Amino acid sequence: MRAIYDRATRLALNLVAPYDAGDGRPPATDVWPYLRSHLYPLWWMIALSLVMTILAASVEVWLISYAGRLIDMLVDSAPSAIWRDHAGTLIFAAFMLIILRPFIQFLRYAVNDIGLDCNGASLFRFRAHAHLTKQSVGWFQDDFAGRTASRLVLMGNYATAVIFQSLNAVAFGAVYLIGIVVFMSDVDVRLALPLLAWAVIYAGLMVWIVPRVVNAMEIFMAAKSALLGKVVDVFSNFDIVSLFTNRAQIEANHTEALEATRQRLFEARQISVGLRATTIWLEGLIIVGFVGAGIWFWSQGLATIGVVGTTIALSLRIATLAEWIMDHGSGAYC
Repeated sequence: MRAIYDRATRLALNLVAPYDAGDGRPPATDVWPYLRSHLYPLWWMIALSLVMTILAASVEVWLISYAGRLIDMLVDSAPSAIWRDHAGTLIFAAFMLIILRPFIQFLRYAVNDIGLDCNGASLFRFRAHAHLTKQSVGWFQDDFAGRTASRLVLMGNYATAVIFQSLNAVAFGAVYLIGIVVFMSDVDVRLALPLLAWAVIYAGLMVWIVPRVVNAMEIFMAAKSALLGKVVDVFSNFDIVSLFTNRAQIEANHTEALEATRQRLFEARQISVGLRATTIWLEGLIIVGFVGAGIWFWSQGLATIGVVGTTIALSLRIATLAEWIMDHGSGAYC
C-alpha cells in the first residue's frame, strides 16, 4: 500500500519539469504579468487543478442537496420500508462518502499540494536565481544580500500560493454558487434570489477591499524582507560589525527595523480585521436570508421540510466558504 501511495504521489510530482529557464528576463511591472510569464510550464497542473476543484465542489454540493432529499425520504416513508424502497440511493450515498469523495479529494490535494506547489515554487526560484546570477557585482553591493536571498526563497511559496488560492477560491466558489442556484431553482427560482443578492454584495466588498489588503501586505512584505536582510547581513559579518559598531547602535538599528515592520503589519491587519468582521456580518445575513426564505416557502406549502434542512446546511457551508475565499483572496501572510 505504501509503495502504491508513493508511486501515485510521485506521479503528481513528475507531471511538471520545474527547471525551465524560460525566455529570459521576467517582466517586473506588476504581480500578474510576472506570474503569467511563469505559467507555461505549469499549465497542465493548473488545468488539472481546476478540474479536480470543480469535481470536489460538485460532490460537496450534491451531498448537501442529498441531505435534504434524505430528510424528505425519512418523513414520507414508514420506518419498515426505508431499506426496501430506498436501499439503492442509500448505498450510493455511502459509496460517495466512503470511496468517491475521499478519492477525489486525494487527487485534488496531490495535484495542488505536490504537483502545483512543489514544482511551482521550484520553478519560480530557479528562474529568479538564473536572473540574479546575471547581474553585476555592483548590483549586489547596492542591496542587502540577506534580503535578496530571502526574496529568492520566499517568492516561490508566495507565487504558487497566489496561483493556487486564486484558482481554487474562484472555481470552488463559482461551482458552489451555480450548483446551489440550480438546486434551489428546481424548487422555486425565487428561493435563489437571496443568495444572488448576497453574492452581489459579497463580490462588491471583495472587489473594493481586497486590493487594499494586498497592497498593504506587499508593503509589509517589503519591510519584512528588509528586516531579514539586515539581520542576515549583521550576523554574517558580525566580526566586522562588532569592531566598528557598538552594541547599543546594533540594538538601536535592529529595533528601528523591527518597529517599521510592526507598523506595516499593523496597517495591513487594520484592513484585514475590518474585512473579517464585515464578512462575519455577511455570513449572518446569508444564513438569516436563505433559511428565512426556505421557512417562508415551507409555510406556504411551496417547499418540503427537506428543502428547509438543505437551506440550513447550504447557508452554513456558504458562510464558511465565504470566509475561506476572503482569507485566500486577501493573501494575508505574516
